[in-house]
Amino acid sequence: MPITSDAESAIDLPQPDATLPEPAGSGAPGAGAPEEQPPTRVQKVLRLALRMGDILLAAGMPAHDVVVLMLRIAESYGIGRVHFDITYTAMMTSYYPPRDGIPITEIRVVRAAPVDFSRAQAIEKLAGEIRAGLPLEEASAACKRIREAPSPYPWWVATAGKAGVAAAVSVLFSGSWKLPLLTFAIGILVDRVLAALRERRFPPFFSQLIAAGLITLIAALISNALNHGVYLFIGVRPSLVVVSGIIMLVAGMRAVGAAQDAIDEFYLTALARGFQAAMHTAGIVVGIVIALYLSRALNFPIVLLPNPDTVASLPRQFIAVALTSALFALSCYASPKTIALSGAMGFIGYAGYILAAAAVPAGAGAAAVLASTAGAALTAWVATMIIRRATLPGFALINAALIPLVPGLTLFTGLFQMVGAAPGTGDLLEGALIVFQAAGVALGIAAGASLGAYLGRPVADRLRRIRETALGQLGGRRRTQK
Repeated sequence: MPITSDAESAIDLPQPDATLPEPAGSGAPGAGAPEEQPPTRVQKVLRLALRMGDILLAAGMPAHDVVVLMLRIAESYGIGRVHFDITYTAMMTSYYPPRDGIPITEIRVVRAAPVDFSRAQAIEKLAGEIRAGLPLEEASAACKRIREAPSPYPWWVATAGKAGVAAAVSVLFSGSWKLPLLTFAIGILVDRVLAALRERRFPPFFSQLIAAGLITLIAALISNALNHGVYLFIGVRPSLVVVSGIIMLVAGMRAVGAAQDAIDEFYLTALARGFQAAMHTAGIVVGIVIALYLSRALNFPIVLLPNPDTVASLPRQFIAVALTSALFALSCYASPKTIALSGAMGFIGYAGYILAAAAVPAGAGAAAVLASTAGAALTAWVATMIIRRATLPGFALINAALIPLVPGLTLFTGLFQMVGAAPGTGDLLEGALIVFQAAGVALGIAAGASLGAYLGRPVADRLRRIRETALGQLGGRRRTQK
């Protein structure tokens, strides 16, 4: 739902991301009632807001929070009567000047870019400085420096993080040390292949198809090596190789983002993200099916079981979950503090999931949805309490912590069930039911994250005010004693 700032209606804007600092007082540039601004200044402010919002949207911040942040930037520089809207591929803003002046409209195309949490953190810090009184020219220069700054880590560190996510997921399903090593190596190979395809502007559907087919063919080769007694692969299940490798491709987090935007009433953005997730995942399934047919033609067939029948012990699960969240944050160029907290938040969220799953009556159809909702709510609540006292990108911390809960495996299983591993083996109804369950889990995670952040903000604000009051009183007593 588009949000409009009207200087004549004194709208109380909702709180966006939990890390956005409060204004430092009445000295902010936009303090007081907004007045009519010169058109050139209005254009500079609107372009600055759009550039900052573009970076945050590309990093994964929900559309609602991006719009609210852009509104606050405009109002900080005295620009009221402004409207922002996001349609996933474009960001638009219109300024309606008082006294029947000529409106000003700006449009910025949103292009796909690698997720960079460090850049998003710098933008949120800049937003706080703007609210505290940073002049417009200095803010524009700072935004340009942030946009042009190189990533804090070399590319191979991010690649290792992405491959590490696949390896950490494999720990959930197997106690063998060989499987994580294999999936890590495969993850590096797949990431480099995807990077080469992006450089050649391959459509994402075909990129996903090629990557999934490559993973499946490698698993088929491993299966053939097992049949010939190759020691290196003894104890490795080819199905788990495929499942662990595919998890890093499945668009589970996109489904959660689509549900989050739908809850916030950004329906066009939610529809676009949801359809993108469906197309990416469909490309994965088509790639797997093509690889299965090709492996049979080459006389080294493989039978896939998308649902792993083994699960690691509970301590290993928690270790795998914490590693998954931390490595995902690393793959997104997060700061060391954000990486450490992401691992801790993933641990806490999974604990909430396990406790909620144990509390739900056995056989309840919505058990997975309720447990995932509870885990996401706990994660967002704790993260909100923490990031209110730290300069960390709140949405990044929460997104990384929610990665172990996203229904990537369920989504993949449902689509694979619909297609089938061989002609005539697909079950359309059964697969559709599993996909519907995955959609319910994604919606539950999004709702839980929103609810947890909503409940955590007032508590965190109150604790912060109590702390500031206590520190002020302590400082007053010290000055009196001197």
